[in-house]
Amino acid sequence: MQDEATGCKAAAIVRGGGELGTAVAYALHKAGLRVLVVDRPLPGALRLGAAFAAAAVSGCAVVGGVAAVHCATRAQCEAAWRRGEVPLWTGPEDDLGLRPELLVDARMRGVHGPRAHMDEAPLVVGIGPGFEAGRDVHLVIESNRGPRLGQVLSRGSAEPHTGIPGEVMGHREERVRRAPCAGRMERARELGDFVAAGDVVATVAGEPVRARIG
Repeated sequence: MQDEATGCKAAAIVRGGGELGTAVAYALHKAGLRVLVVDRPLPGALRLGAAFAAAAVSGCAVVGGVAAVHCATRAQCEAAWRRGEVPLWTGPEDDLGLRPELLVDARMRGVHGPRAHMDEAPLVVGIGPGFEAGRDVHLVIESNRGPRLGQVLSRGSAEPHTGIPGEVMGHREERVRRAPCAGRMERARELGDFVAAGDVVATVAGEPVRARIG
């Protein structure tokens, strides 16, 4: 995919800068494309330590040696591409005036906002549930753990979101802690810290959230 106007490999937009969208953006960046990641000003990524979306908060996020930088203008995006970085955009996509060759919707966990459509780019890919290949997008990639994980579908949809955490080392529900009430969450531990069962890992409106497993 060559951009004849610039002589550079053409642009790809990845919607969603969580860990999955970051993996997609990383791979496309390494393939030489000018990748732009779109996320919200306050991202909902679960693992910000492994997500380009963290740049929305900190200004810059480095994953696997690739830097993503928060950009507020098209000129800043162009400058990031020249430096070999991935721009993170948190404004309206229409403000970019960018027509990508490839659009990947990797927002996951239910689609927030308008669903991707095939007329948005020559190749539109949806990851996970919420898309139908051949109707909404050109291709769907299965995201559910199991024998179909990573399967590329040219017709049909991915398996629906179950809300049940995937099993890791024999644990499912214990891996996930849910807010005890509505309110502001404050971390008591950082991602990557070792914890024991019963340790307070966060508070929500002052209520403790404790780890269920070590």
